[in-house]
Amino acid sequence: MKINKIENYQIDKELFKKYLVVETQLLEQWFSKDYFKFETLNAGAEIEFLILDSKYQLSPHNLFFTNKLKSQPVVREAGTAQLEINTPVFPLQDNFLSLLHRNVLSTWKECCNVARTTQHNLALIGSIPQADPAFFKLLNCTPENLFLLMNDVATQYRQGKPLSIHMKGKRDTLQFHPESLAMEGLICSLQLHLQVPPHQLTRYFNIIQLLSAPLLALSSNSSYFCGKNLWSETRIGIFEQLYTFPSPLKHTVFFEPHYFQDTLFPIFLNNIGFPYLLPLAAYEEPRNHMFHVRCQNSCIFRWNRPILAFNNENEPYLRIENRILSTGPTVVDMIANAAFFYGITYYLANNSPFPDTLVSNESLIKNFYAAARHGLDATLHWNNHQIQTNTLLKTLFPLAVKGLQDLGINSVDVHFYLDIIKTRLDKKQNGSIWQEKYLQKHNNDFDGLIEKYVKNQYSETPVGDWNY
Repeated sequence: MKINKIENYQIDKELFKKYLVVETQLLEQWFSKDYFKFETLNAGAEIEFLILDSKYQLSPHNLFFTNKLKSQPVVREAGTAQLEINTPVFPLQDNFLSLLHRNVLSTWKECCNVARTTQHNLALIGSIPQADPAFFKLLNCTPENLFLLMNDVATQYRQGKPLSIHMKGKRDTLQFHPESLAMEGLICSLQLHLQVPPHQLTRYFNIIQLLSAPLLALSSNSSYFCGKNLWSETRIGIFEQLYTFPSPLKHTVFFEPHYFQDTLFPIFLNNIGFPYLLPLAAYEEPRNHMFHVRCQNSCIFRWNRPILAFNNENEPYLRIENRILSTGPTVVDMIANAAFFYGITYYLANNSPFPDTLVSNESLIKNFYAAARHGLDATLHWNNHQIQTNTLLKTLFPLAVKGLQDLGINSVDVHFYLDIIKTRLDKKQNGSIWQEKYLQKHNNDFDGLIEKYVKNQYSETPVGDWNY
């Protein structure tokens, strides 16, 4: 959402809550009256990535890059070494996949050109495998007022208690106290958006919830942090712990633990009870702009969440944001991930019974964290059985193909991008597994890992075909 200069708002938690409650009451009426607009299935993406120097170490120069890339849809993210590409929204039909691919690749190449001419490198990776602790300091939080305000408010909510990261992995344990939220800038995601008919919004959300575990395992690309081998998708644990607050305060990064029945309005209603990390009271904003509703929702990082936005005619609409996927390892891998996501989501949303017949409400959250920890080796609860994730994904594969076909996606694109997924599953190699195998072969050479990774990434060779 668009937030102007902080100076235009009053920073006041109580006043923010007052306006938030009033807008939420109006939002309830919008839900009850089917007030939201819809034209066609639309989709788009956000892609976070890291800036490295010529020696493949983090480089805190996102402002330099955005100044060079003024004509490109690239924005600074939380850390000074982090950027994000925002794609346009495209209709989910015909040549959607190749159109999205061309769009992302065009922007990515512009970013790479700037990197090449200034002795930098770029990395599409879920978490930087070995980070300089200097990048956890407030100095490396992107110096924009919104990021700094969120860091200050989060510090207040912690009531003097330090940030604490404690993760026990397959081989290692990580425990330390980062100075600031700048550490968020060392983890990167591929965020996929989907606008669906309002009457199907809850069904699609529930389907995306149950698919989150296998999709997370499929795209895992975050097995190391600070030189430690942790989860298959370490990014999940780090991000959640950065926004953990003392009881009884609610944590603001989490997996929604249950299905919804008729409406997603309870999500927005529940938002009132969370910490206000951007308490920007805007008394001049009309209620129907939903400024405070959108501001609060933007600071509660459910791994899947509904987004309220407005079209060019200032009419409200809703979309679903899927935040679980890791960025990378290549642009073509991410488009393949998107192809599988949209295909299987569409198929199950339109052909399966109620989601809890496949995954019970009790198993939703268990599956998610099993996949985050163990990736393609995770054992999931599915259709009243236990099944290994890689095997489950292979059974879902033809359904994803059928989903894309039913959407009317170009058949050449369907087979090109989903063949990348098939190879990844057949070889059982995603980004996380490749990193682990590389380090095992090369005696934990992290510098060699990131150099090899970036060179492979530039080649646009899908990760399923990478060697060590």
